[in-house]
Amino acid sequence: MLPDATSGAPIERRRFDRLFRNAATLLTGSAGASVLSIIALALSARGLGAQQLGVLAVIQSYVTVVDRLVTFQSWQALIKYGADAVRRDARDELMGLIWFGAAVDAASALLGALLGVVGAVAIGRWFGWSTETTRWAMLYATTILFHVVGAPTATLRLFDQFKMFSVQRIGVGLIRLAGIAIAFVLHGPLWAYMMVWIVADVAGSIWLVGMAWRELRARGYPMAVPGSLRSVPARHAGLWNFIWTTNVHSSIRVASREGDTLIVGAVLGDAAAGLFKVAKQFGSAFGQLSDPFYQAIYPEMAAASSSGDRAGFTALLRRSTVMASLAAVVLWLGMVVVGAPVLRGFAGAEYGGGYPVLVWYGLAYALAFASFAMQPAMLALGRALASFSIMTLSTAVQFVLLVPLMHRFGVAGAGLAYVAFYVTWIVSVGAVLARDLTLIVDTPHGARTA
Repeated sequence: MLPDATSGAPIERRRFDRLFRNAATLLTGSAGASVLSIIALALSARGLGAQQLGVLAVIQSYVTVVDRLVTFQSWQALIKYGADAVRRDARDELMGLIWFGAAVDAASALLGALLGVVGAVAIGRWFGWSTETTRWAMLYATTILFHVVGAPTATLRLFDQFKMFSVQRIGVGLIRLAGIAIAFVLHGPLWAYMMVWIVADVAGSIWLVGMAWRELRARGYPMAVPGSLRSVPARHAGLWNFIWTTNVHSSIRVASREGDTLIVGAVLGDAAAGLFKVAKQFGSAFGQLSDPFYQAIYPEMAAASSSGDRAGFTALLRRSTVMASLAAVVLWLGMVVVGAPVLRGFAGAEYGGGYPVLVWYGLAYALAFASFAMQPAMLALGRALASFSIMTLSTAVQFVLLVPLMHRFGVAGAGLAYVAFYVTWIVSVGAVLARDLTLIVDTPHGARTA
């Protein structure tokens, strides 16, 4: 909720400039990591073949879904409530929030790992996995234990240390690529590729925690827990509600992103899942563009909300959306033109049939890029519950259409269902934001009436 205040153009300009500076920093790492990831995937695709790559893709999707369904990624709540503490230099208050978030992350990671290991047996039977696939899924699920990165992520973003994410992503990408290259040259079996992905996953989490710890120490923050963590939610009204709502939102979001791979594998087989994995990876290049901007704009919107800068908030949303939409159109058309030869050239002729998936998934991610500022705006305006409701509706639309579209169009139907998800989401969120921003501008003193 935005309190009454005004903001001069220089402040708006500084926020917008900082947004693009931080996004550019993240984009450098994201683009580098994306290139490394595509090369690693191309080697995996050629070394394993579509069927074994499909097994790897299904396992990764299963673990990702369990991770996001169960574990708490506290960074969104910590940024929203920590932005004001940073502005006031309330060090004990901020450390209380960080330790609270770390405790929530750790407890949920332990639960997620246990459920991932145990649940692999039931899910494997349901989807018809082989015994070997089930065992590998159980092992891969143990990586969830290390996914305690919510508090470290919030820490680095609150202190404007976006360059560290770039370093981490490129470093992890190099670790993964080196391992995949060795497995490829030595004609390694599936388990060799699997172990490389596991090691890179764990290394990335440990690396992020270490960078955040070092940043806090360098700034002279007291590392001891400042009093009882139970008192933290009492000092920050709505903290638990915000955490629950955003995490359920995130859970549903990952179901829409990763659940389709599980269903493709179950309905069309492992080879189709492998084809889908490769095309989806190339099509998700837009995600590599939108994520840095999402990560950079949310702290700016949270700060604008905390300080009451209504004009700056609205300018960030409108200018970012217009610029991202123009870029998305150009990039997607480029993907349509060069997608087929790029797909065959990198992954091999076996994966040429994934071009329709690439086109439709690319369109869905182009829509995501164009609308990247909408979700941070919803959270900064305190509309987490509305955002959750819209995400639920959009995901329901996607999965209702998914199987019928796959029966009609094959694996490309999964891409079409994802486009339907984003069309539903953008229209619904856009309607909420248009109403809220009109109230902020038109209501006397900027008071929200809803």
